[in-house]
Amino acid sequence: MSNDLNVEVKSSSRFRLFGEKFAASILMIWRWLISGPVSLAISIALIAVFVVAIVVGRGDFVATASAGAGHAWWTAFTAMFITPSAVHMVVDVIFMLTVGTWLERQIGWARYALVGAISYWVAVYATVGIVYLIGMIDHEWGDALKQQVILGIAGFLIAVAAAASVKMSALVRNRVRVLVLTILVVMVLFAGSVGTVFTIIAAVIGLGIGALLWNAERDRRVGVVGGPQNGRELVAIIIAGIVVGTLISLRSPQLVGVFSSMRYTVGSAGLSPEVIAQICGMEDMAAQCRHYQELARSDVLGSHFLVIMPLIAQLVLCWGLRGGRRAAWWGTVALQGLSAIVALAHLFVVWGQVRKWGDGSQELGFNEAGHPSARFIVPIVVPIAILVVMFFKANLFTVRAKPGTYTRFWRDLALVTAITLLVTLIIGVSIGATKSFLTTILVLTSDFVIRLLPSSVLSLVPPAMTEETHGAVIMMSWVTLIPWIALIVLLARSFHGRFLPSSISREEYMQIVEATQGGSMAWIATWEGNHYWRSEKHRAAVAFRADKGVALTVTDPAALEADLPEVMEEFAHFCNEQGLIPAFYSIHAPTVAVTDRWGWQRLQVAEETVLNLPDLEFKGKKFQDVRTSLNRAAKEGIVAEWTTFADCKPAYMAQIKAISQQWVSDKPLPEMGFTLGGVNELNDPEVRILLAVDSEGTVHGVTSWMPVYDEGEILGWTLDFMRRWEGGFRPVMEFLIASAALWAKDEGFEMISLSGAPLAKAKGNAAEEGSSAAILDQVLEILGKTLEPMYGFRSLLAFKSKFNPEYVPVYLAAPTLAELPAVGIAIAHAYVPNLSLKDTVRMGSSIRGKQPQASARGGAR
Repeated sequence: MSNDLNVEVKSSSRFRLFGEKFAASILMIWRWLISGPVSLAISIALIAVFVVAIVVGRGDFVATASAGAGHAWWTAFTAMFITPSAVHMVVDVIFMLTVGTWLERQIGWARYALVGAISYWVAVYATVGIVYLIGMIDHEWGDALKQQVILGIAGFLIAVAAAASVKMSALVRNRVRVLVLTILVVMVLFAGSVGTVFTIIAAVIGLGIGALLWNAERDRRVGVVGGPQNGRELVAIIIAGIVVGTLISLRSPQLVGVFSSMRYTVGSAGLSPEVIAQICGMEDMAAQCRHYQELARSDVLGSHFLVIMPLIAQLVLCWGLRGGRRAAWWGTVALQGLSAIVALAHLFVVWGQVRKWGDGSQELGFNEAGHPSARFIVPIVVPIAILVVMFFKANLFTVRAKPGTYTRFWRDLALVTAITLLVTLIIGVSIGATKSFLTTILVLTSDFVIRLLPSSVLSLVPPAMTEETHGAVIMMSWVTLIPWIALIVLLARSFHGRFLPSSISREEYMQIVEATQGGSMAWIATWEGNHYWRSEKHRAAVAFRADKGVALTVTDPAALEADLPEVMEEFAHFCNEQGLIPAFYSIHAPTVAVTDRWGWQRLQVAEETVLNLPDLEFKGKKFQDVRTSLNRAAKEGIVAEWTTFADCKPAYMAQIKAISQQWVSDKPLPEMGFTLGGVNELNDPEVRILLAVDSEGTVHGVTSWMPVYDEGEILGWTLDFMRRWEGGFRPVMEFLIASAALWAKDEGFEMISLSGAPLAKAKGNAAEEGSSAAILDQVLEILGKTLEPMYGFRSLLAFKSKFNPEYVPVYLAAPTLAELPAVGIAIAHAYVPNLSLKDTVRMGSSIRGKQPQASARGGAR
């Protein structure tokens, strides 16, 4: 009976908890909705107008209330509330209640309504005027635009977003404008619809209004990330937009923009069965007839995919261009150059064939006078234009791969291609593609090579097949995909590693650390696995990890405080040139003050605890635990013994390794690295080791201390390695830290740092509510609670509070919020580079099975 009651109570409790969460969610949604009254009103109007349209008849209602050429003047004021279907209405409402409400909260409801409405109305009238102008220049395009209408809220939202971008930081503002305007321009050039023309006009008007309203408030801080990186992104976005537009246009003949003719870069695109029948009905066209019939037949097989392979390869190259890769520049030049040559050859070959056809030539892209139309001209002009841009911007692409990368690239590609050809020949001979063995080899090899080139080459060089070789045609349509796929994969892989110039040795970096002001954690950067960059202007250096496209600093730059701003700017420009996102990680107030002036985003990632030695006395109630540990150690015959790795007794070192192994084996994840030291980091003559040893030679605990230099003098010491024997003296860590502090004070040092605790903060150090970092701060809070059972960082921070330290926040600074996800991945990989699936499963089990424990068993950071 009691069990049933318990189950009933638990069910009731769960139901009540669910009800409370549901009510809280509804309240949160309601607060969000009423925070954007204009967006809410427009959403209600969209739904109401949709219902009215159903009642009075959708077709006539939409045609009457939409704006466009030849429509009534007042439709500029009604078009925004018109949606062509229920799906469009739902999507518009969702965008208005999410994106629209967010924009309204940013700039206020009055300006939101004013900017959106004025931009929309003016853009409608401007678009109608441009439609008539286009009709005078390009009749086909103009006639298509006159048949289309303007409706929906997209132009309203894009105009407001463009205006609001004026208030963004300079870096974010430039990137948003480049991305949005490039996408809109590409849409106009390819789709050519009246809606795309209207949208880009609305965006430009919104930008103008935003400049008038908020130019005085515009963020004028000079960012250090721009220049080459912005130029690379612009080039990559433009070329990627053209490629994506081409891909869409392949299967969208409704596109009427000037660039829509890029669909004809693919051999037989646009050749309908009727056109092919017309060619085959002409005299002396037997070869061309067979050629186009083969193209049409193979088009329904694997050539479909061959058509898009060069386009996909160019998209991968765009990724490399964005990262400043020199190889991506060469690849784009080669691919676009080949496309231009083939398109030009295609024009002259076809033109020479059909000039005598008369009216029939219009079906293949020639006007009444026999001159080539846009379907021949655009595929030539666009790649040439890309080549011109690439040559003028060649200086932006300076990032090189590691030595040997492209030797392996060409070797692997050649191997895959050779194997594919060999298999093709074996199959071709076995199925008897031709009656002669030698002919089969020659025919299959030549056709294989032709099909490896961009597919438009097939329009110039007819396949060597005959009616008897249908099986070989099917095979060739598919097997030539393999080298293209290999090319794409190998290209993407080649863009991962990079060769970093101007690096210095670890020994040189250590000398700079000793001579400058690197901060309390500077010695961490001398560990193995880091890259070292040296300033050309000052005696300064930065230690960083180059991984996942991010230059992640290990801690503050090693530099004199007066030189710090210039050194950081120089390093950021270096990262920019190398296509890396600069991320200053584990930095302190002086460094983050510089990034604040740049307008970067910052986020607290740890809390460092520091003891100021001149005034340190372990007196009073707050140091009761510390004094107890010192007194107990004296009674039990445990002493603090200083040593180094080189001078440590073999018996002691064996115990240190055993203690460390015991600690690591207790964790569900591998031992973390990066800024967390292990046994290997003890092997440094500059690092001092403090042991807690009893009279029998048993090591109860071990700590290591790294020097803190200030212009050639040791200012203090920083705690790193921190382990204790499970069955040993329990307050051993309190004893060792207190002993180290008293020793350092007696020696005249100024401070000791108990180092940082990742994902842990002292109370009161959370990000300001409403700040850009507040949401990510909450994410780190959740992550810290999740990992607490494994690593106990928060428990470690609580343990260090026994020494009544000064709490010093430690930060991460990155250019924009958009970069933080990539930076977060780089940080995770730096700490646990070899995390396996098995480790992840173990971590999940540990999270479910363990509770946080307040202890001092973890590492120092």
